Amino acid sequence: MLANDLPGKENRVIMNVDPGACRLHSQVIAWTDDDRKLKVQITSDCKSVIEFGKLLPPLDVIDVLRMPYCENLIYIEGGKTLKHATCAIPLAVLKCLEVAGGMGVKKDIHITFQSLS
Repeated sequence: MLANDLPGKENRVIMNVDPGACRLHSQVIAWTDDDRKLKVQITSDCKSVIEFGKLLPPLDVIDVLRMPYCENLIYIEGGKTLKHATCAIPLAVLKCLEVAGGMGVKKDIHITFQSLS
């Protein structure tokens, strides 16, 4: 399903993820449905990320904000399919859901290495 075909066009949040070394790009799309459930769709060049996306059910706000990390459903499901602990996709999913649910602002995240020279 393409981004334009999804419901909730007015509150849809789209994040493109450049993963770094693996070069397997992903797109995360999050929105709220008519029942205020948060939903997510992930397209990716990575089979593990696609499987991760299939595991994610409609969520409540509390599911997105749940702490500690080890009790957050996004990280729990990511641990079942993703191959690298440093995969940025779970964070991207949480940020998209946070914004789609009205709990955060649409502000880019930057993680960069700094040269020591």
